[in-house]
Amino acid sequence: MKPCPTNAQPLYIGYIIRYTSGEHMNVNLGEYYQAIMSKAVQKGLAGNQTEVIRQALLDYGRKLDDEEAMLVERGVRAEMEKMKGKKWTTHAQLKKELGF
Repeated sequence: MKPCPTNAQPLYIGYIIRYTSGEHMNVNLGEYYQAIMSKAVQKGLAGNQTEVIRQALLDYGRKLDDEEAMLVERGVRAEMEKMKGKKWTTHAQLKKELGF
């Protein structure tokens, strides 16, 4: 894929943002991104430019969620490594020691 050019050409995409009382949004994209969007519509991957943007945002959201899950898992593993070799008390043992 070619690198993104620096001379962005405006592309108007109006759609209803249901969560903000039906406002329209103007999105300025360059020829590079417009070509990607046109290609997706031509291939039938989306019905129009708005759908391309929605699909791209959904994909981006999934990637953010996946990255967050990976970072949490990495943090848990690091903490588990720190805990190796330490003496642990079970919940039942703790209750017995405290007289519950």
